[in-house]
Amino acid sequence: MGIHAAMENLGDNYSNLAYLKNFVSDFATIGPNFIHALGKTPGSEEAVAGIISLAKKMDIQTIAKGVSTPEQYGWLQKAGCDFAQGTYTGAPMEAAIIRGWLPAKA
Repeated sequence: MGIHAAMENLGDNYSNLAYLKNFVSDFATIGPNFIHALGKTPGSEEAVAGIISLAKKMDIQTIAKGVSTPEQYGWLQKAGCDFAQGTYTGAPMEAAIIRGWLPAKA
């Protein structure tokens, strides 16, 4: 059916790392708290790199949420993060505008 599941904000609040072994997930998102800490809080790079590495070993793609600077985006690319979302990659838009970007159905 083409449906994919994502585990939101991996490692943050209720999205415990232990859930990875209990639930099937195609994606794991890395919450904006982790992304905003990159380069500012000691150990933040190691924590995010660890989440990305763990997800890759479990064949789960990663999505970084809250990416707002080119430095964050570049660091995430080098660390092997699969996708990024946030103000750096694109501002929020109305649904009608997004529909205009999508290819027409054949």
